Amino acid sequence: PEPHPDNRHFVYAKLRNDIYQLAIRDFEGNEWILDESPGKWDMFTWSPDGTRLIASSANFSHNGTKVDVYLFELDIENQVLVKKSLIIRWDGDMYSVTWKDNATLEMTARYGGRGEFSRFRYSIPADKLEKLERFDPQKAPHIVDIHENKTAIASHHKGGMAVDSFDEAGNTLVSTFLKPSWIDISW
Repeated sequence: PEPHPDNRHFVYAKLRNDIYQLAIRDFEGNEWILDESPGKWDMFTWSPDGTRLIASSANFSHNGTKVDVYLFELDIENQVLVKKSLIIRWDGDMYSVTWKDNATLEMTARYGGRGEFSRFRYSIPADKLEKLERFDPQKAPHIVDIHENKTAIASHHKGGMAVDSFDEAGNTLVSTFLKPSWIDISW
């Protein structure tokens, strides 16, 4: 589950009758089924102002992974879906999605079955996806998270995970190495 910025709601996925449901629940137990998909819902993230939700739906086949990333614009208090938009159709693996601000997403993904791990930025108003340069060519970005203009990136590096954080200007705040081969990060 992913808590809403109002701290009164959260989003989660569940499987019912072989269909994956994307649901929002408040802490009083009221549930709202937002959408359904044959693919598993994942990577939920709320915009900083709480009016938008990103969720991905992955479909796996012998042809590889296909990930659809949806933007849900919501009136959460009245349980109204204002608009649902398919913003990215990804052919490959997607590992993380986070909001840079209320109009921009950052994600880590690998295009195709054997592409390199890369970091991307997507502008919602411009409907533009751009690949970002690696800050260190020896590190393969796996997870990105942004909070209050600080970016944290967990990358595959030398048999473990490097965790680096940066300020808005790109100055390193923290850089460390962890032995586990996979981790999750959050602010």
